Amino acid sequence: MKKLIPMVAFAAMLGLAGTTVRGQENPKPDSQPENPARVFATVKVLFVLNEFDGEKKVATLPYSFLMNTEKEKGLGSPHYSSFIRTGSRYSVSPDKDGKMQYMEIGSNIDCALTSDDAGRYLMRFSFERTSLAPPATNEYKGDPALNYAAIRLPTFRSSSTIPLKEGRATEVMSAADPLTGHIYTLTVTVTAQK
Repeated sequence: MKKLIPMVAFAAMLGLAGTTVRGQENPKPDSQPENPARVFATVKVLFVLNEFDGEKKVATLPYSFLMNTEKEKGLGSPHYSSFIRTGSRYSVSPDKDGKMQYMEIGSNIDCALTSDDAGRYLMRFSFERTSLAPPATNEYKGDPALNYAAIRLPTFRSSSTIPLKEGRATEVMSAADPLTGHIYTLTVTVTAQK
């Protein structure tokens, strides 16, 4: 038994002799961590939808909200982070089973921003505005209770990714309503908050 203990100790030392143990390597001062801390800035976003009948402005609908924008060295691809939903649900007609169908009337805005230190922004947005409009005169004849079938639902929809400068209103869309001839313009302004 006394001979067995030194032999086991000798065998263990031989096993460890071939093993190299290293300490943790020091990180190089030039290398950056894989996941650097994300830096955000708060901005105020203002969308304005204008409606014109010729030269006359018929309506101005502003939509304003605060959101965070991720600051990057370059303007990376923004991911949707802020949403606005305004409006109401209106019944439009019963389906074949007698259940009422509804239409969303109002405005929907989905928005995402990235920014850099030079005051430039890259915005990805989706804007949709649906409204109720009465039927044109003589468009529908018959039972007034069924007049919902003749109601028009004009929709203005825009979706894009655009570069913006801080504090500058930029027209991002202009379109004409084919039935009324009214012109719709959409502008957006981004302002940094201190």
